[in-house]
Amino acid sequence: MVEDILQAKQKICQHNHNNSYVDITPYELQVGVPIVNYMGFFPQADEVVVYVVPAFTFKDKEQVLGYRGKSSGVSVRLAKGLTYRTGGSGGNPIRGNVRKYHEGDLIITNKRVVFISKDDSFEYAVSKISAVKPLTQESFVIQSGKSFKNIIVHNSLIIYTIGFINYVVTGFNSNLDIVSEYKQANNDITEEQKNLCNQIKQDVLNMPYKEPKAKKKKWGCFTQFLFAIMCLLFIFLVFVVGFATISENKSNGKGNNVTIQSYTDKNIVNLENHPKAFDSFEETKNFYSQVSNKKVRILDTYKKGGAYTKEEEYLLYIDNGASLKDYVSDIRINLGLSEEFNDITLDEVIKIAVSYLPMDVMNEYYNVNRVFTHGNDKIMSYHYSWELNDKGVEYHNSGHYELYKNYGFVVVHNIEDNTFTINIDLWANDVSKIGHSDEWINKNTTKWTIDLEKYY
Repeated sequence: MVEDILQAKQKICQHNHNNSYVDITPYELQVGVPIVNYMGFFPQADEVVVYVVPAFTFKDKEQVLGYRGKSSGVSVRLAKGLTYRTGGSGGNPIRGNVRKYHEGDLIITNKRVVFISKDDSFEYAVSKISAVKPLTQESFVIQSGKSFKNIIVHNSLIIYTIGFINYVVTGFNSNLDIVSEYKQANNDITEEQKNLCNQIKQDVLNMPYKEPKAKKKKWGCFTQFLFAIMCLLFIFLVFVVGFATISENKSNGKGNNVTIQSYTDKNIVNLENHPKAFDSFEETKNFYSQVSNKKVRILDTYKKGGAYTKEEEYLLYIDNGASLKDYVSDIRINLGLSEEFNDITLDEVIKIAVSYLPMDVMNEYYNVNRVFTHGNDKIMSYHYSWELNDKGVEYHNSGHYELYKNYGFVVVHNIEDNTFTINIDLWANDVSKIGHSDEWINKNTTKWTIDLEKYY
């Protein structure tokens, strides 16, 4: 049993290090299924996200790489990468394959396999997928009708990627109701199993990561053929046995319907790709729908007609403010409510605050305005605020009303118990909010010398 847990930890360490979109812990412990945390993809009705992985598509194209033989003459370099050759003839072209890659994310649901990329996006309906075949230890080909795509993922993730594609295709062909299974699995997972997952995740964070080594090819095409057959058989057995075990134990939790109540407070505050100020409020609600409402509160103050409420009992709350409907306006992080932040430093707090600010937007459309600190030996406040520059005003007036004239953040440090609160909103620049005039601030505050760039 101890050896099994150790092996599971090693697999979890490999996977979660190379795929920040998915926590594989419940699946490897056979008490649940992977927990997907991916923002920006919106499932259809009766659709559940099964797995997401960073990936590349690639295509080999034969090109003329040069010439050899009787050709002679003079080559003149016109520009970088462009040469004109004068005179000569009779040369034979040298041809070779040039591989072109496109980076993106591969999303697997019970209905479709989607690749989101800048230049090579595609979407295959699960019902149309006819083949999935490994090519190497880090690549495979997926075919739908006459269309096919070559895909590369990290070699520690390929077994999960191919396996889950096979799972949803097989599920469709056998009329398996994957959505219902996931919902039921999520309801049946026990507190003991959640605690186990949480403990394993903490143990894995302290494990040293070792990059898996790719095995060298020795016997050419025949070995590749055997590898492909064995890989498919192994994947089939792993997923049939794995999901059968999960079903018997009634211990699953899935995709976008899975809550992550077992996440630590630090996990929640530092979730990968979490929303920031000025982000879509609807997407923000969807993102945090997976997080326990005992930790996170999404406030629709606009809908409530400007009724502002401080949610002191929550670790994190996000609001669209009294004037914005579609965008995130206010963010409050009550680090003092969690013992996990008892030993946190001011530097670490600033890093968290900056992670919730769209710094590219702040740097382009805002100028730094007030930066100061004030307080006493019990409580200190740190203020950092911006004001729209000329470009920002023009951008705002063109219809981007989510950008306030003033914006910033305030960090409040209770020195006696070393607790911190972060407020990110338009009030950070409003002197009336701290009950003093500009004159008082000029006389009684200290300039806060800080370089935010080092916290990006």
